[in-house]
Amino acid sequence: MEYITGNTDFKLNNSAVTLGKFDGIHLGHQYLIDQVISYKEQGYTSVMFSFLYHPYNLFSDKEFEQIYTQEEKVAKLSHTGLDV
Repeated sequence: MEYITGNTDFKLNNSAVTLGKFDGIHLGHQYLIDQVISYKEQGYTSVMFSFLYHPYNLFSDKEFEQIYTQEEKVAKLSHTGLDV
């Protein structure tokens, strides 16, 4: 799995993308990941777009605790079969 971080410009043609926080991979997350991966059979690149911090933290004075550190999340997601 290729890991792209920051605001790096990148271009991926023919991509199937899922978007979300994906902190703690539950059954709903796994379903979305599986759906994106299923498009690989049609020649698409499977991509997950995620966030380092929970969006809740942008709009609240309280901090939302993360389940996984960034490193743990990348390690867990690297075994899913996603391309990026």
